[in-house]
This record gives sequence, C-alpha cells and structure tokens, in this order.
Amino acid sequence: MEAISLSLFIKIVVLISLGGISFSFFQAFRSFSFVFFVNKFVSSKTEVGILLSLGSLIGIVIPPIIGYISDKLRNFLKGRKILIIFFLFLSLFSVYSLEKVKDISSLYIYITFFFIFFYSGFSIYQALIPDLIPRDTYARATGIINFMSQFFQGLYIFVVVISHASNLKFELLKYGTLISVFFLLFLPEKSGVSKNENLKLDLELFKGRFWFLLFFLQFSIWYGVSSVSSFILLFFQDALSASINDYMVVLAIFGILTALSTFVSGFLADKYSKEKLSVFSLFFFGLSSFLFSQTYRIFHAFIASIIYGISLGSLMVIPYSLILEYIPKGKAGSFVGVNTLVISMAQVLAYFTSGMTIDLGGYRVNFLQGLISSILGLLILKEIKNSRFKNLS
Repeated sequence: MEAISLSLFIKIVVLISLGGISFSFFQAFRSFSFVFFVNKFVSSKTEVGILLSLGSLIGIVIPPIIGYISDKLRNFLKGRKILIIFFLFLSLFSVYSLEKVKDISSLYIYITFFFIFFYSGFSIYQALIPDLIPRDTYARATGIINFMSQFFQGLYIFVVVISHASNLKFELLKYGTLISVFFLLFLPEKSGVSKNENLKLDLELFKGRFWFLLFFLQFSIWYGVSSVSSFILLFFQDALSASINDYMVVLAIFGILTALSTFVSGFLADKYSKEKLSVFSLFFFGLSSFLFSQTYRIFHAFIASIIYGISLGSLMVIPYSLILEYIPKGKAGSFVGVNTLVISMAQVLAYFTSGMTIDLGGYRVNFLQGLISSILGLLILKEIKNSRFKNLS
C-alpha cells in the first residue's frame, strides 16, 4: 500500500474511531450491562455462561462469511462502509426488540439476532485498517482506534452507572448507532481493487504452520481474557461483597490503564519486535490472573486490576497487529473474519467452562485459567519466533 500523508492518516483514524462508537457501546453493554441483564432471568452461573457464549457462537459462523462477502463486494460498493451502515441499522432494530424482553425464551431469540447483526457489522469494520492504512502504521492505528474504543466504553459505563435509569443502557446503544452512521458517511474509501485481482479465498493459505500459530495465539489469549473478564463483576459483587461505588472505582482504574496501554502499545509495536512485546504482555496478564485468584478484599483487587488493565490493552493491539502484517492484499475481510471466528471460539469455550468452574470450585479457581492461558501463549510465541526464522532463512 502506498504511503499516505499525515493529515489523511489522522482523518481516516479519527473517522474510523468515531464510526466505531456504536461497536464500543455494544462491547460495553456486553461486558458490563449484559451479565446483570441476563442474571435477572436465570439463577445458575452455568446458564449465565451459556447466554454469554451465545454471542460468541454466532461470532464463529458469521464473521468469516460476511468478511468473504465484503471482500467480493468491496469493488462494487467502492469500499465497505455501506455494508457496515446496513448492519448497524439492523442492529438498531434488534436493540428495540431486546429492550422489551420479558421471558427467557424471548431472551434467547432476540440475543441471537442482536449478535448476528453486531458481528456482521463489526467484522467488516475491523477490515478498514488493512484497507485504508499503510502496513508500517497498522499497530499505531490499531492502538489509537482501540484507545478511543476504550474511552467510549468507559463513557457508556459511566453514564449508565450515574444515571440510575434502567432503560438508558439501551438508549445509548440506539444513539451510538446513529452517531456511527453519521461519521462513517464521511470516511474516504475507495475499492483499491484492480479488475484483475483475484478475490477468491484460497484455503491453502490457512494450512501453513505459521498462520496456525498466529491464530492459535489469538485463541489462547482470548480464552484467558474471557475467563477472567466474563464473571469479574459478579466476583466483586458475590465474593467480595463490594458496593457499586467500590467496583466502579476499580473499573475506572482498569479502564483508564487499558485505554492508555492500547495507545502506547500501538506505537511501540511499530518500532519494536511484536513477539517480544507480546511476551511481556502475556507475563503480566498471567500475573494479574494469579493475583485475582488470591484476592479476598476489594482493596486487593486494585493491584490486580492495574496489572490486568496494562496487559489487556497491549494484548488487544500487539498480537492482532502481527496478524495484520501478513494478510494478503485484497483479502482483509476474509482474514479478519477468520480471526474473529478464532476469538469467538475461545470465548464460547471460556464462558462455558468458566460458568461450570465457578459453580464447582468458585470464582478464584476460575481465574487460574488466565494464568494457564498465558503460559500456553508464551509457548506458542516461542514456536512463532522459530517458525518465522525458518521462513526467513
């Protein structure tokens, strides 16, 4: 991809960030409001885990299909934003339905539609970076965009908490969708695809050992992250007897550090070895998981949350930017879709096993899954480094 001017780079990154407000609010709803929302309908943590994993199950199927379709239509539609906007409007209608749910059967139905449209739009949205940003600035663009996403997620949670209005969590999703559509309309896109470019998805690309290791690294990271994060609010509430004010302070510290970490990590990853930076991130993530497993007071959760926030921010940027470096030209939607599939598989398994682990052994035993995943990730990184060296030699 040709280099672009600094002003155009800033314009694209800003518009992608503001165009992602809706997705940021969806993610905040999923990580903060959703677990309390579904907890009102069921009593078993295993079933809560099943409901949490339902979205990730959809994320296994939808993103690769939609990503491939968006690659095929990118030339015809002069980019991807039209498809993103289409699915954002479908998401908007699904929010109206989910807001009115009264029973468990309707909950399953409308959650399914909600996540189908969310993953359809989000998987295409993630392909905007390799489409529009030069390869040597992937990591910093990802870091800035993730920083803004963390900011908007924090804003969503802050407004929901201080408002004490039960319906505001859905109202913000609606307004966020309209704001995203507005800014995406101004995104300067072009197809960037020549008539002779082959857009067929060659499955042979995924059979190589190197790609397997890259995706397996993503799987191990997000299995661990999902194991730790999925029930952490209920852990504060049930195991630590924390008030809403107590764990909001912890979440604020975590959110700020995560956002700052994503921003800084993007610039570091474009300058230094992504593999070495990932090693440090995984080490600190494993340490934070262990500390959570030893936490018995809300004060102790501050220390674990500081380390967790820093490590999570870097893990959201650095391993993903490593994948972006190797995506073949014109196939960003397909490869990002497969990456989302891998992450969703990890989340499905993590939500289910975490729910069962908590029912059988408690919250603290569940946090040890994060430590195990970080050790596995470090072993995979060693294999990635060896495989990459062999490919270059």
